[in-house]
Amino acid sequence: MDTTKSYMGVLGEIDVWDGLDDVDLEQSTSYNALDNEHRAHECSEAFSTNEVFRDRDELLDWARSVGYSYGFVIVILRSNTWTGQRGRMTYVLLGCERGGKYRRYKKEVDVSQTGSRKCECPFRLRGKPVKGGQGWKVELICGSHNHDLAETMVGHPYAGRLSIEEKVMVEDMSKTAVKPRNILLTMKERNEKNVTTIKQVYNAITVHRRSQRGHRTEMQQLMLLLERDRYVHWCRCDEVSNIVQDIFWTHPDSVKLVNSFNIVILMDSTYKTNKYKMPLLEVVGIMSTGLTFSVAFCLLAAEKENNFFWALDRLKGLFLRVDSCPRVVVCDRDVALMNAIRMVFPEAYNLLCRFHIDKNVKAKCKMLVHPREAWDQVMEVWGSVVDCDIVEAFEDRVNALRVVCSPWPIFVDYVMDTWLRPHKEKFVKAWIDKVMHLGNTTSNRVEAAHWSLKRVLQNSMGDLCFCWDSINKMIILQHNAIKDSFQKSLHVVGHRFKVTAYKKLLGFVSKYALNLISEELDRVKSVGFDKSRCGCSLTCTHSLPCACQLASFGVGSIPLKSVHVMWTRLSFEDIATEQSSSELSIDKEFEVIAKRFKELDVAGKVNIKSKLQDIAFPEKTSIYAPDHKFPVGYHPYIVDVVDVRADGHCGYRAVAAQLGMGEESWAVVGTDKWMTIPDMGYVIANWYNVILVSLSMLQSLSIFPLRTQAPSNFRQHRIIAIGHVHGNHFV
Repeated sequence: MDTTKSYMGVLGEIDVWDGLDDVDLEQSTSYNALDNEHRAHECSEAFSTNEVFRDRDELLDWARSVGYSYGFVIVILRSNTWTGQRGRMTYVLLGCERGGKYRRYKKEVDVSQTGSRKCECPFRLRGKPVKGGQGWKVELICGSHNHDLAETMVGHPYAGRLSIEEKVMVEDMSKTAVKPRNILLTMKERNEKNVTTIKQVYNAITVHRRSQRGHRTEMQQLMLLLERDRYVHWCRCDEVSNIVQDIFWTHPDSVKLVNSFNIVILMDSTYKTNKYKMPLLEVVGIMSTGLTFSVAFCLLAAEKENNFFWALDRLKGLFLRVDSCPRVVVCDRDVALMNAIRMVFPEAYNLLCRFHIDKNVKAKCKMLVHPREAWDQVMEVWGSVVDCDIVEAFEDRVNALRVVCSPWPIFVDYVMDTWLRPHKEKFVKAWIDKVMHLGNTTSNRVEAAHWSLKRVLQNSMGDLCFCWDSINKMIILQHNAIKDSFQKSLHVVGHRFKVTAYKKLLGFVSKYALNLISEELDRVKSVGFDKSRCGCSLTCTHSLPCACQLASFGVGSIPLKSVHVMWTRLSFEDIATEQSSSELSIDKEFEVIAKRFKELDVAGKVNIKSKLQDIAFPEKTSIYAPDHKFPVGYHPYIVDVVDVRADGHCGYRAVAAQLGMGEESWAVVGTDKWMTIPDMGYVIANWYNVILVSLSMLQSLSIFPLRTQAPSNFRQHRIIAIGHVHGNHFV
């Protein structure tokens, strides 16, 4: 635990120290000193002194340093200050950290998983002011211990407390996403005598984060952060419970970028980014310099068509002009997401990730095609179908696939019904190479963005504020790299581009585009003016001059107008917002709101005012953070939700924890198979003679034991409750 207070009588001043890890055990809180006489250690000589200390703090420092040298920690047991009232005297009573009896203060603590350092150690010192003079002196009351002295102070929370300087260092390093173990290593490098543990570093980080939030709720803090950094954001909540369902946000500079580079966007969901297990939809785009930039992020309550539609509708609102919506959208074969794309961006060309398609086909091939030696041949002929670059030749490639795979008709049906018939225009080269996809035929860019985010996140147990903070840090680094790439394209000239052909492009076109043109120039000698040999692929997919087009320019310079305007945008401010200033005006909306407000009754006015307050004062929002997806009617009766490890045994872990065994004893309760309710529920209820309550959004059950007689007093019932959340986890 983070802080513990030691109370021994009436306290005038209480010394507080970080986590003693002492939790009460009813059956083992008392260690009699006589039972430990054989362990007695005498320290009287070290603390017998006539030295006069300058003040109370100097006395404490001396006593603790001597205690450390002997292998124990001295703490303040009791203290008082003279105020003129009768019976009050100035003094401080010191003792060993293992002195006294520990008192249980949390009834719900599982005693089988806890312990205590307390063993009634008799060691006592008293400090008090010198009579008739300045300074403090120390008196030895008892100099013996009834326990073994420690060889090292590591593991003693008080000895490992962080100093003020160390706390500042932990706060600064945690802000820059330094891992706690690296923070601890840095502390030990700076101070060889440091005995802080990793748990104390985690505690310090947690205390700092809580102090930043103060009295605000999680959602109020999130809204405050979003407004502070001027993020564009939306959220929607459940109308009954007012619990947030979906949250959408984007960096203000990302709005500028997506309007400048709106040709292609890629989107995909990632998981394990927050403690609520909400999937995160990430949308990215591609720069003129070839780098990936984050467009927007959206935490979803579920990956359903309605949620995707809401998120993409918010995304559509970022584009400043109606005609600036993306031309190409790349995603995986998620039917709900594809349907939402079709409704929100009807004119966009939807491509499917070829990498994941090949991966799925290969997995199905290994499952259905035998012998193993045939796998390479099957995948080779499948590759020839996908890479077919002529529409007229596509059927011949498909027929060749049918012939090769004729011994495995189920595999042929899978390929045809799942991929080729419904989606061939979305991933076969003959169709997609006629679209300006800028070379993005897979979702690898967005997968790489997921990896960059996970590297900053470090764990999946953070709240929404921690998730946003990690994303914000990633975007800061990302935008710094983008600005660097802009400057290199503007001011750094590659030696191979110092020829006549690139004269009109240097300083105006990105270095990435110049490299693509350079590769086409190398093909000019073999292709010439022959369009059939050229294929004109670069012109179609990147809107850059292809080999045959470059041949037509001869020995002169390549004209700037032959390059798409996107490749010439080398600044965050390239988008001409003046053209859309009229569309961004809100005067009309304010007039309509004011008129409607006057016409409404009191209830209607209150409704409009509350909505405007959410816009004007987002940090005061009344929206709640996501819960663990239990029915709203049960919320008043749920005191706490304890999560367990998500490793496929979470159901049995939750039951074992409720039975007092600890979640690591899950194997005693269940098997390696997934726990199903109500089947395993009846087994658990009867075997352990408990009432098992199972809560979920789909079905909630109370399962009673059937083989034993019910107790006469209802208070004698033993009830354990588990919850099935997100459709894939027990708590």
